[in-house]
Amino acid sequence: MSAKRTATVGLAIMLGGAALALASQPGGAAAANTGVFRGYLDTQDRRGPVEFALHIAGYSSDEDLKSLETMLREKGQEAMFAAVGDMKPNGWLQLDHGVGYPVTVLGEQETREGRRIVAIADRPIRFREFWRGSRSRDYPFTLIVLNVNDLGLGQGTLIPAARAELDKQGNITFDDYRRIPYRILRVREDRAAGS
Repeated sequence: MSAKRTATVGLAIMLGGAALALASQPGGAAAANTGVFRGYLDTQDRRGPVEFALHIAGYSSDEDLKSLETMLREKGQEAMFAAVGDMKPNGWLQLDHGVGYPVTVLGEQETREGRRIVAIADRPIRFREFWRGSRSRDYPFTLIVLNVNDLGLGQGTLIPAARAELDKQGNITFDDYRRIPYRILRVREDRAAGS
């Protein structure tokens, strides 16, 4: 049994039991740092590492972050999923030079080592998965957490299929469908690339 990957959107994030703040950038998305974080996704299979890129164009506003928490509390995960899908993208995720898909929720937090970047996206659900009514349909989010030092170097975690819930303290938690998240290795920030 693995620990849940947990996030309190707009207020705090918990990952592996460590509580940390997650907030929008001061001054809103326009004042936020933009750039690209590149690395390699450890797929844990014979394909080997896959190139990973998280393009950041801005960060979520405090209002957006708080509205997601309220949406989940009052109307449930399906309503939160719809709200995430309706938000303006703040970046996109790209794997192996493929077509990127939008990342709407982005937050950042200072840590002792540097920064933690958290991204939440609505996960594309394939027709076959929908048609069969697979249990994975109940895990409609993708969660990305990057931990980088002051030089923009570090590592991260990607949970491709996550379910949002509220814990007893009212925090938004994300449960991993796979139970073992993918590791993102050799993360480096490429500020010159922009988004």
